[in-house]
Amino acid sequence: MFFEKLIPQTIFIDSTNIFSIKNPNIPLETKYHTFLLDPNNNVVLVGNPITNKKIREIFLARIANVSCDNKLNNSISLADSNKEALDSVLEHFEHDSNPLKYEAAKFLIENMPFHQSTTGETAEKYAEACYVWNVQKFNKSIK
Repeated sequence: MFFEKLIPQTIFIDSTNIFSIKNPNIPLETKYHTFLLDPNNNVVLVGNPITNKKIREIFLARIANVSCDNKLNNSISLADSNKEALDSVLEHFEHDSNPLKYEAAKFLIENMPFHQSTTGETAEKYAEACYVWNVQKFNKSIK
């Protein structure tokens, strides 16, 4: 559900291989089997962003450009119970004499979906697991 809100674009997975059958000129190499389409269904990128770092960077930049117009609205819609507080922050700074305050508030809200914090028992367990992992890693390095 989170990713459906974050990335409203449709993702198709051709598990029956119909696309390849109907398009016999597609190379057999799987690195050419992933496409990014524009809103008019034109291919704008070919390559697998999971296995190729350069393709991943281009892929993410293209998705960011496509969704920039909706970035603030998407972030607010992902906020669930915090929507009113975010709207209040924007309203507070919207007519401030310093327009940079409003832009800063927008920037922070737009980038909130990619950040989170945890407190309580979950955070303690995570910290403990990290500590144990680091100790094990250190012990292996000195052997």
